Amino acid sequence: MNLRKWCIKHHKSTAEFCEYIHPIAPKFSKIQFSMVCNPDYGVTLRPSVAQYLREPDTRKTPCRVQFRVTEAQKARLTRAMEVMSCATVQEFMANVLNMFLDDLDKEEERRTA
Repeated sequence: MNLRKWCIKHHKSTAEFCEYIHPIAPKFSKIQFSMVCNPDYGVTLRPSVAQYLREPDTRKTPCRVQFRVTEAQKARLTRAMEVMSCATVQEFMANVLNMFLDDLDKEEERRTA
């Protein structure tokens, strides 16, 4: 994490930054700030401090899944998107995944009933 960029983004001086993280890192000072910013020292933030500085993920779909397909599969995917009137792969995959998981839930209910 680049602390200088974080301070610029949040309009905080080095001293203000040290005050900001004081609740979770009471001994953190401008000296440690300088050492973390200079890679020659090899000093990094503790994971709890880095987590404290991260902004919460406010996206509706924060989890990412990636996979690769062949050219033939890509062509079939494009045709299926057109048939289902999906403008994006994201929309199409969300629809297909929901349909698949709903079918799995129904099958599981049948087996347990």
